Amino acid sequence: MYVGYFITDRKGVITYINDTIKKRGGFKEAELIGRNIIDLFPFDEIKKVKRAIDKVKNNEMVKFESKFLNKKNETLTLIFSVSPLVTEYGEYNGMQATTTDVTLLNETREKLQYHIEFEKKIIEISSSFINLQFSEIDKAVLNALNIIGHFNNEERLIIYILNSDHSSFYKSYEWLPLKKSRVDLYPDEINIKKTGYILNTLTKKEIVYFPDLTKLRADDRDKILYTGNTGTSSCLIIPLLIKNDMLGFIHIDSVLPRHRTEAERSLFKMAAGIIATTI
Repeated sequence: MYVGYFITDRKGVITYINDTIKKRGGFKEAELIGRNIIDLFPFDEIKKVKRAIDKVKNNEMVKFESKFLNKKNETLTLIFSVSPLVTEYGEYNGMQATTTDVTLLNETREKLQYHIEFEKKIIEISSSFINLQFSEIDKAVLNALNIIGHFNNEERLIIYILNSDHSSFYKSYEWLPLKKSRVDLYPDEINIKKTGYILNTLTKKEIVYFPDLTKLRADDRDKILYTGNTGTSSCLIIPLLIKNDMLGFIHIDSVLPRHRTEAERSLFKMAAGIIATTI
């Protein structure tokens, strides 16, 4: 966490800032001195900040959390502790504030909460697979894809299963959000010869992940996606394994590039392991 300090005059114009605010905000001193402090807050935070300043003008000390914009227009999360500056006659003459940067702390909390909630969904899926009848398997697997898809705001999930002679993968299950469709289609069957790179990676029990396929050359992109032209910009391909035997894979893709953390990918792998025991 980083602690900053600034002073404003009675109109809210910045008269002093310390090095921490300059460094974290990416500003030079001349870019901040003379600006109104309100200018550095996102639009949706301004009412809250003005209410806090009004209290300070009434000689109150206030503490609040707010978003704050750096020079690149990126959002930081800061805790402000603000106190009034007064003249020798007790009149309001400006304010001083310390700022504590909790951006990374909040991001860590969000990631932890996501991890906990995703694990709950995986447990929900695992519980639904207990004592299934053969006739119930398809419905249970589609329900599992539905749970994962909605929780992670996915655009499409496909399960491909390796056929008995190991010559191709066939599309066994596909999930799309309700009221949404994709005009780009993946084939019902994929010749295993078209999956060289992916197959080699999956058989090592590793995930294939491309956050932004648009950065690749067209011919490399086609090799990776084992099909013709699609609208896919990001894909996550997770092996379905029974012990060390390849059963198939789960294909997840999106139209826009999408970054997924290593922890997130590990949770997908955990979910895939549970689904593999049922198919």
